Amino acid sequence: MSTRRSRRTPRPPHEARRWVAWVIVAVLAVGVGALSIFALQQSREDPYAGETVAPVPTFAPQSTSTPDSSPSAEAPAAVENDPSTARFLAVGDDAIWRAVAGSCTGADPLLEKSTDGGATFADITPLYRGVTQILSLDGFAGTEAEIVATASVEDDDTDCTPQALRTFTQGRFWDFYPEILAASTYLDPENPGQVVTPTGDVAAPCASPTALRSVNGTVAVTCDDGTASVLGADQTWSQLPVSAALTVGLTSDTLAVATTDASCSGIVVTRFATGDLSTPEATQCAEGTDPAQPVAVAPDGAATLVWAGDALVTLG
Repeated sequence: MSTRRSRRTPRPPHEARRWVAWVIVAVLAVGVGALSIFALQQSREDPYAGETVAPVPTFAPQSTSTPDSSPSAEAPAAVENDPSTARFLAVGDDAIWRAVAGSCTGADPLLEKSTDGGATFADITPLYRGVTQILSLDGFAGTEAEIVATASVEDDDTDCTPQALRTFTQGRFWDFYPEILAASTYLDPENPGQVVTPTGDVAAPCASPTALRSVNGTVAVTCDDGTASVLGADQTWSQLPVSAALTVGLTSDTLAVATTDASCSGIVVTRFATGDLSTPEATQCAEGTDPAQPVAVAPDGAATLVWAGDALVTLG
């Protein structure tokens, strides 16, 4: 019996090509579908898909003292008076002391000391004594200091009673001295229009004084109207020949007044001899300082220190 082999009839060439084309189309369709599913999954997993994310903003620090190379016709405007930002500056034989007043009911005060000529300062604020607002600052005995400040001595945060404190440990420890308070002169923290003196209260020359300094019986005040005045022995005020006054500094023989003037791109310091307050001895420009910042000045022999913003400048 013979075995018959079946023979498969070959496809015509054009049908083979058609079959291959259909296979390619099917493969491409499957690939496109897979990619679509993958993209859909990715967009669901990424909450920011399809959004344009802006770059993180950057900020350049602003300079606190940018001198104007061509001063305007008018003097720069001074900052609005805020007693809590009032500054104090005192120079001793071996230390520089500086302070920011603070507020009895608000911001804490700041008291600092430098023993390297102002290159660095250490915080020595006696907050542990309940000090809330600094009213005066004076250096003595080379490296020691005394302040008049409101203090809550009975752990009463509402107590704004003035107290006098001294340090004999270069600011590490402070003690209360009632006898020093009785001999001190300062602005009444509850009524700044009144000057407290050892002989009784005296009305200030204005309702809103910006600074007061007192040394050896000489009392000087600046006001928010730009005037500066000195208290005479007859308890009357004599106005100094300056305008646009910002603050005042005082030693036993020198009075320095910080002002603004169109001729200076910074703070102007005018010095007087306490023995003759009618005529200035010298006027200097502290270039690069900012009169719009809280300011303190302190005479030191023939030199004057100016503290404005972050700048501590010596004129001499």
